[in-house]
Amino acid sequence: MRGDGVRDVTTSPTFPTNIVDAFSYPSYFLLRLLWDLLYQWLFIYVLLAIITGIVIDAFSGLRDERETAENDLKSTCFICNLERFRIDQNGSGFEKHIRQEHNPRWYLFFLIYIKSKQPSYLTGQEKFVYNQVWPAKGPLHFDWLPRERTFHLSGGDEGDDTLSKIESRMDSFEAKLAGCMEILKEIQESLQNENKD
Repeated sequence: MRGDGVRDVTTSPTFPTNIVDAFSYPSYFLLRLLWDLLYQWLFIYVLLAIITGIVIDAFSGLRDERETAENDLKSTCFICNLERFRIDQNGSGFEKHIRQEHNPRWYLFFLIYIKSKQPSYLTGQEKFVYNQVWPAKGPLHFDWLPRERTFHLSGGDEGDDTLSKIESRMDSFEAKLAGCMEILKEIQESLQNENKD
């Protein structure tokens, strides 16, 4: 296009610039007309449509992926993978669940904490999680995460409620403790009676 070719032909003074001159140089006129039409059709319409279609399709794909990820984060717990509806219906509420029970930041801080801690100072639970996340050999394991489980979920498909089990155990422990306190009082009173005699 810069010279020695099509540009020279299309800008030459012998090239017709109107209809009257075009009939006196028919070969150049048809060549120019054919070139202009092919250029207009091929470069402007076809290639521009292909490029804009590819660009628009790529951006719409990226937007769809982002919207899917955002909707997934808003409708599913990142840690336990339970759906928002199930937690709202049977638990303490999705927002409270995300803030208080399965806050992803807490899990991240915990992993950073055990990674930065010396291995000899790790507790048993910390060592278990460390070996699951950073195993010496083999693949990563995610058994330490509460998948499809949550502490505050009551009813639903899980049947037994963990919270009610713990509360009943605490009640029985309190009853046993009260009984032990009564026995200790009786022993103390008997010892005081023996000391008086």
